[in-house]
Amino acid sequence: MAAASTLAGGRRHVHLCFTDHRDQTYALHHIDVDPLFGSEPADPDPESMDALPLPPPAARFQPPPEPNHVMNFHPLGDRRVVSIDELRRTLIYDAANGAVRAGPALRDRKWYTLSATVLGPGAEDNLYLLDHIPLRERRRCFEALIYEPHREDWSWHKLPQPPYVRDPGYAGAQVVSHAVAGSGAVWTYTQGVGTYSFDTARRAWRKEGDWALPFRGKAVRDGQPGGGCGLWFGISSAPDGRLVAADLATATATSPPEVRGTFEDLRPPGEWFCRNAAVVHVGRGRLCTVRFFATDPTDKLWKTRGTVVVITAVEVGCDGDDGGIRMVRRRSACIKIPDYNRLINWVL
Repeated sequence: MAAASTLAGGRRHVHLCFTDHRDQTYALHHIDVDPLFGSEPADPDPESMDALPLPPPAARFQPPPEPNHVMNFHPLGDRRVVSIDELRRTLIYDAANGAVRAGPALRDRKWYTLSATVLGPGAEDNLYLLDHIPLRERRRCFEALIYEPHREDWSWHKLPQPPYVRDPGYAGAQVVSHAVAGSGAVWTYTQGVGTYSFDTARRAWRKEGDWALPFRGKAVRDGQPGGGCGLWFGISSAPDGRLVAADLATATATSPPEVRGTFEDLRPPGEWFCRNAAVVHVGRGRLCTVRFFATDPTDKLWKTRGTVVVITAVEVGCDGDDGGIRMVRRRSACIKIPDYNRLINWVL
């Protein structure tokens, strides 16, 4: 497998992971997004897409033998992918050289989880893993894969539950969106509960406000210097699902983060139905939106025909001294997903 080279000080691949129903494995594909940025002028037409084939899997993962067992996949920084399963097993895959190694066992079983990567004091990435629906009875719903320099290895650490799970009226709610703030704290918005932050240095939760983050799913920060504008980008929680930029640093106890701009990165055919979407940061000033569609308008349950993924390259930056945001669409790649890969997917 070719090495995962860098793009503008970041990365040049977006990783997609699918279930393969032919042999019940999980297939990890590397999508080279370097050509989507290119040197040609920006394409102003949001309907323009290049058809690309799905590349062969760079790696395959075998789930536990028991029926209906699933694996979850999470990015650990720019080059590693961590997989976990319901038997508490951990695998760490290095996309730069294709190496796979066994990691430490989770403290508790996990089913559906969300994750955030935070740079630790030893300049190694650490992975924070939270149940998609935190529950009081799941006392180990929050764990972190921490790199320990003295051991030159990672280990899982149990972390405190979000404090709202102990509220008498709380019966379980979905974590709708999350992001890593500039301080290294993990912010989460839980439906009907509000936004909380977890300070990874102090290992303590704090309520930020009753308001919602303006994103759906994971938001990523585009850092400076060398490009970008130091804001957070994600898929808007508004019905239009556009790319949205917000500044978490402007949030207060009574007001949510300031939305600094929205952008139409893609205008799909009217009969397409959007299943889900994500944003990946690939380098300073460069993002990719990743959107999954059912192209058959009668297939809104995502059962069979015509699944595609569209990856769009976007460059972002500051527009002058007035604090404005510049978002420029480059090219989009449309990849048809085989029917045997159609159901579960991860964008890494």
